[in-house]
Amino acid sequence: MNDDEKQKLEEIMEKNFENTQIRPGSRILCVGNNKHTLLHYIHKSPYIFSKIFIYHKTDSMLYDILKEQLGDQVEFHTSLAELPTITDMRKDAHDDERYLVVFDDCMTEIERNPIAMDLFLRSRMKNITLFCMTK
Repeated sequence: MNDDEKQKLEEIMEKNFENTQIRPGSRILCVGNNKHTLLHYIHKSPYIFSKIFIYHKTDSMLYDILKEQLGDQVEFHTSLAELPTITDMRKDAHDDERYLVVFDDCMTEIERNPIAMDLFLRSRMKNITLFCMTK
């Protein structure tokens, strides 16, 4: 990445923080009206995440809208068994690429999944933001 690209990325990151008050690499816990909050956060964070992974138990019309708007930028999974290790997740990524991993109502499964637990421990250092939703 050249100096101009780095400067542009820093400007985008600062604008993102102004919009959301959340820095990339954060761990976010959302309780309640969570899918709308997730869509709002993604909308307020344009150009930040090169890939979004959503792990959910039930389908949602809001996820259909997200898939329509973002296409291949977003992946949906219905089981944490499909969660890749951080190494596998980032194997083809550039160091400056940021990912968003969303756990929709998966909190009880996370504590029993060693890959998910590792993600909670090391995600910030690997440019991965976690967004956990629960009721």
